[in-house]
Amino acid sequence: MDETKEINLSLMTLKECIRARTLADGAGGASIHVPYRRSKLTLLMKDVFDIGCTRMCSTVVLAHVSPLACDVRHTMNTMKYSAPLRVVAKDRKNMERDERDPANWDAERIRMWCQTTAGLDDNEADLLLLHSMTGIELCHLSEVEIYRRLSGKHDKAKSVHQGLWTLICDAKTRKRRSDGSIITPEQEEAEIAESRKLQEEKIKLWAEREKTLRLEF
Repeated sequence: MDETKEINLSLMTLKECIRARTLADGAGGASIHVPYRRSKLTLLMKDVFDIGCTRMCSTVVLAHVSPLACDVRHTMNTMKYSAPLRVVAKDRKNMERDERDPANWDAERIRMWCQTTAGLDDNEADLLLLHSMTGIELCHLSEVEIYRRLSGKHDKAKSVHQGLWTLICDAKTRKRRSDGSIITPEQEEAEIAESRKLQEEKIKLWAEREKTLRLEF
């Protein structure tokens, strides 16, 4: 019974988050509250539901429906909750181009990266990249295909795959400002330091005020 309650609570929260997030993309904007913290399920999907999130993310929704006429009621109910998730993607015109994202690399740069990171020679790079494969095309290759193309070169295939996915994950989780500009690690550290400095100044100010109040009373 407890497990059933938790499942129903998660699904109810998911429904409310979907509804609120859909409204937020409309006229309501940032004034709409999305209660994604109410459930572990929706909390894991924070980047999807958080209106203020500046991370680049993509969401894939799988709606399981039945083709049978006798299940039309259940199918319509499923589509009612999944249809609002088909929202227009955020405008990326103002997004700063991430030069560290391998998906943005041309054929020359991705070849240079493969040779530097995995130590591929020209022949091995030709086998992997088929002479002129770009970064986005390499990102779409499966792990099995990378190992197949570099057959007999297990260590090099492993270096390419792991190094590539490290770059992809870094690019997906890289922080951005609301205007689409990328926040560099140096800028993030400077902002944290500035925030700590302001917090310390507030603490000192309140300490002086408390001292003054004690003297007055």
